Amino acid sequence: MKNVTFATWTDQPTPVRLTPEPWVEEALCAETDPDAWFPEGRGSFNARVFATCMACPVREQCLEYALKNNEQHGIWGAKTLQQRRNILKKRAQAAGTRDE
Repeated sequence: MKNVTFATWTDQPTPVRLTPEPWVEEALCAETDPDAWFPEGRGSFNARVFATCMACPVREQCLEYALKNNEQHGIWGAKTLQQRRNILKKRAQAAGTRDE
């Protein structure tokens, strides 16, 4: 018989260490109120947030991170969730036409 190891369950949460992406250190949003990047409700994407994103040296990396990780909340790379969904949809459509 093979050695079998069983996982044990506890009530204690498993600590998770999150290592930020290298580009995060250069992100302009890291110097501002985090709540501004996670607005509640539609149309809450304000001009100050957009201007900060557009001036950010890592905007493209931020957007690609959000697209790759399917971020469902917040403003990433100057894009709302709906805008990110549209980008993914267009990319999928373009990939589908190349495969034909």
